[in-house]
Amino acid sequence: MKHLLTPLALVLSAAAGWLVYQYATGQREQAAKPPSARPQAVELATITRRDLQERVELVGSLEPLADVTIRSRARGYITALPFDVGDRIAADEHGRLPTVVELEDSTDRELLRGAEAALRVAQAQLAARQARLSFARNTTQRQAELATTGATSAQELDQAQSELAVAQAEVQLEEARVAQAASEVERNRLAVQQARLQAPFEGYVAQRLVEVGALANPDDPLLRIVDLARVRTTVSVVEQDYERLRVGQDAEVSVDAFPDEVFRGTVARIAPVLDPDTRTAVVHVEVDNPRLRLKPGMHARVSIVSQVRPRSPAVPASALLEHAEQPSVFVVAGDPPRVELRPVQIGLTDGDYVEVLSGLDAEACVVTLGSNLLQDGQAVTPLQASATELVAEDATEAPADSRSGAEPDQADTIPHIGG
Repeated sequence: MKHLLTPLALVLSAAAGWLVYQYATGQREQAAKPPSARPQAVELATITRRDLQERVELVGSLEPLADVTIRSRARGYITALPFDVGDRIAADEHGRLPTVVELEDSTDRELLRGAEAALRVAQAQLAARQARLSFARNTTQRQAELATTGATSAQELDQAQSELAVAQAEVQLEEARVAQAASEVERNRLAVQQARLQAPFEGYVAQRLVEVGALANPDDPLLRIVDLARVRTTVSVVEQDYERLRVGQDAEVSVDAFPDEVFRGTVARIAPVLDPDTRTAVVHVEVDNPRLRLKPGMHARVSIVSQVRPRSPAVPASALLEHAEQPSVFVVAGDPPRVELRPVQIGLTDGDYVEVLSGLDAEACVVTLGSNLLQDGQAVTPLQASATELVAEDATEAPADSRSGAEPDQADTIPHIGG
């Protein structure tokens, strides 16, 4: 019995080994089959001529172009606040700006009246001294004429000249007193004016920090006034984008409150230095706000056009391979269609399209959808639907050619690929 089991075991072992060998061989053959055996469906696009814009994307917060806090230079009780939060401050027909804060000024007005009275007294005394000076001048002149004929003595002439000198000194003294009195009047007039605080510009009241009856101390904040006719956003640009910005460049500003709208702005100022800690520079972008829809404090996204390339050859950004070591695309050609990995040199990008500087001819068809599943040389099944849409889209971007009756560029059409 033992002699029979041994040969049987050997036969079974050989059979099992043969089955394992056949299975492994089949797996290797299946793995070795080229990927082109199963065509992959892909969407295509050709090179199109587009106006590409290179942009710098930044974020910041809106702030008013003019923002002033009204403070009092004098101490006094507040007697009137004509404007409240949200009220518009406008100049009158003569261009005079209104009073926004009034302080109690009865004491200052009384001092002003006293100073004005003292000034009138000083002016009257000056007039009396000037009359006396005129009389002394005439007397001295007559004595001098009489002295030439010997009709008067030298003593009388000296006395007349002495009285003239005294009269001149008295006039100078009264002139100084008049100037002193005038200065006192002006000082009290300024004190009265400081009790009435005027708006520095047209705008809106953003904050009212006091109420009528409160005691205003020097440098206490009373009102905050902002000008909303033009707003700005202060953003920080990184070092590598700094040289791409220039004063006067166009900017697009969007806010969450109006997600479907874009507000046009301009780069107004660029800081000449970078912050050594953050390696960023401050940039001010100003935006007209005629309808006052943009409010200070809103979060703003800023897109600045730093460079424009008109009618540049471009392909959709989705055609670029993300996993490639260098910028590359899959080009479809042949019958049946197969893909070829093609390195390209790229330029500007606007997010949707990428400029192609070299590596593709004008009739090249690139894969825009499905490229991540492809291998070099794999057979594909092109889908022409998206290609047709791209042709229509590009046709709308070149109305000049359609109006002139010119034939479309060869790069603006998609050739038929495969059967």
